[in-house]
Amino acid sequence: MNSNANGTSRGPKEFHFLWTNWFNSIFPNDPIKTAIHEFTHCVQLNILIKKAQVELANGDKDQFDKLFEDKFVNKYPQWFWEAICDYEAGIVNSMSVKYGMRKHLSLKDLNKSNQIYNVGYTIIEYIVEKWGKDKLPILITSYVDINAVLGVSESDFEKGWADFVDEKY
Repeated sequence: MNSNANGTSRGPKEFHFLWTNWFNSIFPNDPIKTAIHEFTHCVQLNILIKKAQVELANGDKDQFDKLFEDKFVNKYPQWFWEAICDYEAGIVNSMSVKYGMRKHLSLKDLNKSNQIYNVGYTIIEYIVEKWGKDKLPILITSYVDINAVLGVSESDFEKGWADFVDEKY
């Protein structure tokens, strides 16, 4: 496990998390939220694997594993992978949101930035409030095709999300 991480997903059926009693009054560690966050990674993987078994099935498990892993690594956005987990776990802090939003990072930027942990909750919160929670599994199985699922361009989505955060936080 990454020494800075409180948890990690080990595939579709296993996750690990660190149970601590360390306390910080501003950013308290909550092992239950960490467990929910990591469990949500497992749920995403199971949804994606189930769909991929239909699309990529050819009877060769080793080939399936490679095809699935390649598709997941290259097409499933890291920002969504983490954001939905923080949302389901209720991991949000208004000070962290304000800090994370100060650079106006794009979704592509968030794929390579730890700021996703500060702002990720708000992305899913925006989706749920504007389009409904029923869009989340569709986003997962579409590999987060915002245009097809939500009917907006990525740039319009980013602008709407930034406006949502400005108003709410």
